[in-house]
Amino acid sequence: MAGTGSRMWRQGDVLLIAVDTLPEDLTAARDLVVAHGEATGHSHRFEAHARRFVDRRGRQFIEVLADRAALVHEEHGTIVLPRGLYRVQIQREYSFGDPRPVAD
Repeated sequence: MAGTGSRMWRQGDVLLIAVDTLPEDLTAARDLVVAHGEATGHSHRFEAHARRFVDRRGRQFIEVLADRAALVHEEHGTIVLPRGLYRVQIQREYSFGDPRPVAD
């Protein structure tokens, strides 16, 4: 989904949206996994050159520290994000009034 001048990148059910600033109430995460696959056990993750943060509401943010950082997953093509700040949005599926994250 990324193109010239694009501000959004998608990998399966993970959408990364470029933001100008990060919220102030963030906590550094221990790993670089943005989504765990419930069905396959695979994960959407950065291997290096990034930091992941979580806010009090559970929203995730990524800071790409190098010129580029790769988001990898065993069943999706690798995407490369440029240096910057991103909000992570996980696609949700509708289940009769009970929205929930999509199982990968």
